[in-house]
Amino acid sequence: MDLLPPALVPLAAWPQFVTWRLVPSARAGKMDKLPVSWRDGKLASSMDPAGWGTFEQCRDAVHAGRGQGIGFVFTEADPFWFLDIDGALQPNGQWSPLATDLCRRFAGAAVEVSQSGTGLHIIGSGTVPEHGCKNVAHGLELYHRWRFVALTGVHASGNAATDHTPTLAATVAQLFPPGAKAGAGPDEWTTEPVEGAEPPATDDDLIRRALASGDRSAAAAFGGDASGTVTFRDLWEGNDDALAARWPSSTGDGYDRSSADAALAAHLAFWTGKNCERIRDLMYRSALVRDKWELRGDYYLPRTILRACGVSTEVVKGASAPLPPPPDAAQAEAAGIALREGTTEYMGVDGQLDHFRGCVYVRADDRVYTPDGDLLNQSRFNATYGGYQFVLDPQGQKFTTAAWEAFTQNRVYQAPRCHALCFRPEQPSGALVPEEGRVLLNTYVPIETQRIAGDASPFLELVAKLLPNERDRAILLSYMASLVQNPGHKFQWWPVLQGTEGNGKTAILRVLSFAVGNRYTHLVDPQKMAQRGINFNGWIQGNLFVGLEEIHVAERRNFLEQFKAYVTNDRLPLEKKGVDEFTGDNRVNGIMLTNHRDGVPINVDSRRYAIFYTAQQTADDLVRDGMDGRYFPDFYDWLYGRHAYAQHGPNYGLAIVNDYLHTLEPVAEFDPAQLCVRAPETTSTAAALVASRGRAEQEIVEAIEQGRPGFANGWISSKAVDELLDRIRANVPRTKRREMLQRLGYDYHPHLPDGRVNNVVQPDNAKPRLFIRLGHLVGNLTEPAAIAKRYQQDQAPGSHDDLAAQALGGENNS
Repeated sequence: MDLLPPALVPLAAWPQFVTWRLVPSARAGKMDKLPVSWRDGKLASSMDPAGWGTFEQCRDAVHAGRGQGIGFVFTEADPFWFLDIDGALQPNGQWSPLATDLCRRFAGAAVEVSQSGTGLHIIGSGTVPEHGCKNVAHGLELYHRWRFVALTGVHASGNAATDHTPTLAATVAQLFPPGAKAGAGPDEWTTEPVEGAEPPATDDDLIRRALASGDRSAAAAFGGDASGTVTFRDLWEGNDDALAARWPSSTGDGYDRSSADAALAAHLAFWTGKNCERIRDLMYRSALVRDKWELRGDYYLPRTILRACGVSTEVVKGASAPLPPPPDAAQAEAAGIALREGTTEYMGVDGQLDHFRGCVYVRADDRVYTPDGDLLNQSRFNATYGGYQFVLDPQGQKFTTAAWEAFTQNRVYQAPRCHALCFRPEQPSGALVPEEGRVLLNTYVPIETQRIAGDASPFLELVAKLLPNERDRAILLSYMASLVQNPGHKFQWWPVLQGTEGNGKTAILRVLSFAVGNRYTHLVDPQKMAQRGINFNGWIQGNLFVGLEEIHVAERRNFLEQFKAYVTNDRLPLEKKGVDEFTGDNRVNGIMLTNHRDGVPINVDSRRYAIFYTAQQTADDLVRDGMDGRYFPDFYDWLYGRHAYAQHGPNYGLAIVNDYLHTLEPVAEFDPAQLCVRAPETTSTAAALVASRGRAEQEIVEAIEQGRPGFANGWISSKAVDELLDRIRANVPRTKRREMLQRLGYDYHPHLPDGRVNNVVQPDNAKPRLFIRLGHLVGNLTEPAAIAKRYQQDQAPGSHDDLAAQALGGENNS
């Protein structure tokens, strides 16, 4: 309603407007309209002038989301009265005879359709005689002070300034006689529930149900302006803070105790079916009991109870059969369940905003991301967040028990949404990240892994046994410490640990998995991946550490070429089962373990893998280094906190090593998060280069070392290579042969175009391409004829015998 309709314009002269919103009512399937401050949208009392404003102020507040509608508060200061006709619209679409009669009686007064669309509001002016407020039998209410009405302006006609004093007197006498309850409840003290009520059979059952209901609405019966901040539990248990916030005291007492008494009586009128005797007995069991009840016992409490019964319009139904007693805490714990406390069946918008806080709908996955980092489909989300009747619409007419529907299809608010997920530890957890016109949700959630300050000597002793060289140890420990201390920083190389079975390599993997957290660790089966290819690699996104055990891909170099991107790139094409390929974040770093010296082949230009050959290459080496007998059982007892270390708790050693890695300062030149962007050379690099050679490379090296024609004295002929590969039936494509020789330290003679001689040379009897060892002095020859001549001389039997051994790295003085 952007403008007051002419019929209601007279109200604007009094700045007594408020905003309101809907909350679930104690009445099943109903909603209550509670006033809120137009200034901040917080629940407020309609009787507090500080919360009133002009129509324009309240209208702007509603537009800003600080309320769902506008109301007007009737007071002694204004001349207006308000007649509410509930259920005026009949099933045939016609207004009821009573509604038509009342509109005719008050012809000229303002009339509008109520929010429900089935009632009418009549607003006029005039002197209002003493009167009752409710006529429940006819669904009527009449007020002229200390009440607010939710204005709609729908089909508004007439004029609220029209004076109807004579008609009011006659109508009050007929329908609202003063002092009468007009069918709202008993005038006399009752000892039984009213007809139609079905209250709980026992008082304990009644109290339990009322406490579990979380009801906030019965207090609205007194003044119609319950703030929504006081529950039955607050009243029953005497929650001073909640009661003082709802009913501040003007006498220095904690709160207005009479208002609290009246509110509790109103709650109990509903739950007892207006049984006055039972209400009194129950009130004496509450925390509100005070001396005044006894000192004025002849009239105060009875009058409070009678008034509560008189204004209560609803009574409990379907609760006569006692509920089975709930399990106590011990039973619940034994069954592995948690008991809810202070919950309510109905959950309004306010409750949902808290209940679903941190949840985000992810369009790409059709799932909801939750604050603890899980991605839940519809059924799992319902199981996790369900258990309530969720309000779906502003009118409170639509409910659902499905948390998914409440979150994704609510008509009052729109749930947070994103297009897809990202995994970026450098961003705040749960952050919505705008990127290229899309919104991504950061799924990284920081976790704390167990740490204990202690002596890490058993672990460091193992590392020293594996890597006796101090520099090698510094490289490995710097990598491990940096990985733990820099989650999400993409390193450019991985360590590869090689050694005999059972020498403790796996302990390195276990330590890092524990320090990073199992939640962010993935262990890969490298053999399966190498055989089948890197398919369905969605595991990359959302992990920080990857371990590959028992890797051996010497004959599958293409796999390593593919895997190189996983080591270095921070974005990769990802594919999950049943999901189209997409490009996602890759923040994993890792370590490879192998029993084979050629498990991860490298070449002279390799910069992705730092190879560590451990000191234990055979079972005899384990005995030599004292790693047999009780060594590993004792080590793993320490690591996992077992047997002799059980007193320290599980994972004792792991927690100590975790703390050690968190506090160890990496050596700067070996820190992969800082200066070390290429795999550093280790004491094993040279041997690893030799072990990495394939069969064809090994045969070529053998030919070089024998000084065979075509391979002698720092030269290699492409014709000799062709014949050797044919003889051993090695399938090396021609396009790959130069690359293979480059790995051995040979390349085309720099002064031969494409390495090819111009004329037939011997012993090839062909025009081959000629390769020379890098750094060979014959590279200084510039004339093709001189180059060809020198090649033929060097291949002659017995020529430069001393150069054969030097061809793989020695000094050539020719």
